[in-house]
Amino acid sequence: MARRRRLDRAEMTVTAGSVLYDPDKQPADQHRTVWCNRGIKSSREDAGVYRRLDGCGARLTNTVMCGSVWTCPTCSGPIQETRRRELAAGMKAAIGQGLHAYLLTLTFPHEQFEHSLILSPAENETKFRAYVAGLVLAEDKAVKLLKQSKVWRELKEKRGCVGSVRGREVTFGQNGPHPHTHTLIFAAPGLLADQHFVGRLRLAWISAITKAGICPPDKRTWALDRAFDLRGGDKAAEYIAKFGHDEKWGMSSELTRHTAKVGARAGLADFDGHVTPFQVLAWVGQGDATARRLFHAYALAYYGKRQLTWSPGLKKRFGVAELMDEEIASTPQPDEERIGMIDDEMLAVLVQRRALPEFLDWVAEFAACQADIDDIVNIIKGRPPSAKPWIVKSGRLLQFPKLERLAA
Repeated sequence: MARRRRLDRAEMTVTAGSVLYDPDKQPADQHRTVWCNRGIKSSREDAGVYRRLDGCGARLTNTVMCGSVWTCPTCSGPIQETRRRELAAGMKAAIGQGLHAYLLTLTFPHEQFEHSLILSPAENETKFRAYVAGLVLAEDKAVKLLKQSKVWRELKEKRGCVGSVRGREVTFGQNGPHPHTHTLIFAAPGLLADQHFVGRLRLAWISAITKAGICPPDKRTWALDRAFDLRGGDKAAEYIAKFGHDEKWGMSSELTRHTAKVGARAGLADFDGHVTPFQVLAWVGQGDATARRLFHAYALAYYGKRQLTWSPGLKKRFGVAELMDEEIASTPQPDEERIGMIDDEMLAVLVQRRALPEFLDWVAEFAACQADIDDIVNIIKGRPPSAKPWIVKSGRLLQFPKLERLAA
């Protein structure tokens, strides 16, 4: 099972690169996920080969990593885990300072995108991408309006709010993309006890999404009931007391793990509910054209946006270090050990023969030293460039998709 997950993650990263590859752009102008893990970042040193101590994974450092939590299954794992630990540490520090953590979930009504019968497929595609990008921008505008409201200022000035952390999330369903926001609010105890104030916050959000153009009048009743949710407070202390620094499924995970869930077998057209971006990406790998269109539009809409945004000065107050996503993706994790290295020539062999996933899979389970790495790379180098990956599981050859075929 662990091997299958590793291979799926590597295959999905290749799939993401193929979806985002634009043949009309120069290499330097491509989406950064296209080139993830396909070149050495610094010519002054080789790529480090690291394996998990439990044998459940391996990765390279000093390679060109895209650092995209939105589109890259390879990079998103370590990034989201580090961000979760940061949030858990922040919650623990907040409790130590007499504060409570409240989880605020904000969403808005959305309709299914309708293709025009008088437009060409290419024109409809352009229109759909603009529609998805517009939803994201409108949500950002609504959040900004909420934080400029009188009741939000009162939250900071009179309710002991020292800051907040906003986490972006998007899921997909029959109506297309569903952007929403989770926000951890660090404030004085007792916020939920004042239901009148909570009601004013709710009305401020409804006003914000109305002004942003994403809550038509006929959806106001739905929005009042389902677009705003505030919970937490005394539960935050229970999360930290139970899990300590290794809190896995509390409020910090709510803000950081949204892209990771994959497992539904049906395609998007046959699925009733909401799924994550990486589930959509998995369906792309199965040839689902609708999923491919959705993932492409989603990737363009969220390109360059931060998944988590801390209030100014909040990390410093809680003693949390400032790390960029790209730094996290290329930094060794506490549960890893260095096995050896590969130079740019060795990496080129692995990339050209589409063998990087199987190389990392082999390292995770079997490699113990540099000699092991040299041996496996030499074996792969001795194969014809067109040869298929050689790892066999249960008598079945595990194949990896060609980037050229997926990009076609």
